[in-house]
Amino acid sequence: PENIFPTQLDEAFAEYEYLITEEQISREKIVLAGDSAGAHLAFSLLLNLSEKYSSSAESKALCNPVVLVVILSWLSLYYEPTSSTSNADKDILSGSFMLRFTLHFLGHSPVTHESMNSPNLEFITPDPQIE
Repeated sequence: PENIFPTQLDEAFAEYEYLITEEQISREKIVLAGDSAGAHLAFSLLLNLSEKYSSSAESKALCNPVVLVVILSWLSLYYEPTSSTSNADKDILSGSFMLRFTLHFLGHSPVTHESMNSPNLEFITPDPQIE
C-alpha cells in the first residue's frame, strides 16, 4: 500500500462521515464491503464508528451502516508462528508470506492484539452497544 495502516482507516472514516453529514445519505443506504485486506478495513471502520458514536444519542445516526459484506476476510494481523507452523499443511498461504504482507500493511510487526490490527478479536465477545 501507498500508506501504512491506519491511514486507510482514517480516510474511510472521514469519507463515511462526509457521506452522512455533508451528502445527507442515511446509513441505511451505505454498504461497507471489502475483500481480504479490504474486509479488514471494513471491520475496522465498523469498530471505529461504534467506539466513537455509540455513547451519544444524537450521533447514533452515524454509528453503524446497516450492511457489511466481506469476502475472504483477512481479519487477524497478529502473527502466531506456532499456528502457522502447525497448520502449514492446511494453510493456502505460508506464515512467512502472511507476515511479509502484514509488515507492508502495518509498517511494523503486529506484536500486539490491538483491536484495529485484529478486528476479529472484538467480535468474539460482542459489545452490547453495537447494534
